[in-house]
Order: sequence, then structure tokens, then C-alpha cells
Amino acid sequence: MTRFAALYPATAHTFLPALDDDVTLDDDAGHHLSRVRRVRAGETLTAADGDGRWRPYAVVGVRPGVVDLHAQGATVVEPQLEPRLVVAFALTKV
Repeated sequence: MTRFAALYPATAHTFLPALDDDVTLDDDAGHHLSRVRRVRAGETLTAADGDGRWRPYAVVGVRPGVVDLHAQGATVVEPQLEPRLVVAFALTKV
């Protein structure tokens, strides 16, 4: 199955080093999701590994700065864009 993570109905998106079945985020991502995005138990997130793979997760617990996730599906591979997209920009002088 190949789909884009952006099309999945999720509250938020984060990056993980590994897409394991159970994950505890207690770093900057956990702080951001719990304090800034204010995710709650029962909500759905998507997480990517930075290599084109992503997986849906359910939030099973939230504590200050910590979010516990449980996988809700198999790992999905994002389709390759054809033609490849390249973005270029120039920095302005301040």
C-alpha cells in the first residue's frame, strides 16, 4: 500500500527514528505534542522516519512533556514524486 501521510486524517504529524509498535515521546517532540499541540488520548497521529515511510499511531497517554503512542496500522511507503521536486531559494541580505 502506498499513500501520502498528508492525506491521512490525523491530528498531528511527528518524526521518529524507528516506527515501532509502542513509542514513548519524552523529548522535544513529546513536549511539543503535549504542551503546544495539546493532543489527547484517543487522537490519531502519523509518524514518519525521514526515509519515506510513515505509520498511523493512536495516542494512549499524555503526561506533561510525554506522549505514549501505539501503532494503528502497518508501515506505509510514500510514493516517489515524478518528476522529482526540487526547491531552491535565495537568502536575502539583512
